Amino acid sequence: GLSVSYDVVTDNEHWFTLRVNAVRTQGSSDEMLRYYHIDKDTGRVVTLSALFPKDSDYVSVLSQQVREQLEAREGNAFFRDFTAIDPEQSFYWGEDGSLVLVFDEGTVLPASYGNPEVEIPAQVVRELMGNQ
Repeated sequence: GLSVSYDVVTDNEHWFTLRVNAVRTQGSSDEMLRYYHIDKDTGRVVTLSALFPKDSDYVSVLSQQVREQLEAREGNAFFRDFTAIDPEQSFYWGEDGSLVLVFDEGTVLPASYGNPEVEIPAQVVRELMGNQ
């Protein structure tokens, strides 16, 4: 079976974010979450890479944040061949301006953990975007 639903995650003066949830059931089940972002200032669909300047090393910085936070939270249980985030990693904006990275089941933690989320502090995000 396949069940698809959606939720509006953010709808403020600058951003509209829609989350599409898909759950596939076949013996067991797995969930896939995808986020779609519209920058209301430009009217464009935005992906993670578009948030940062071209010369930004955002993949390395965010990947290090993910490693540190998951290790602190889960110990060594997360080592699932994680080396770096995808340059177009799924994300949504936290209430405080943080960036919440969302991972597919089984990519950074065992599938039993679901879709893990790692919150990147707003200050780190602002620095990467060039907005100290």
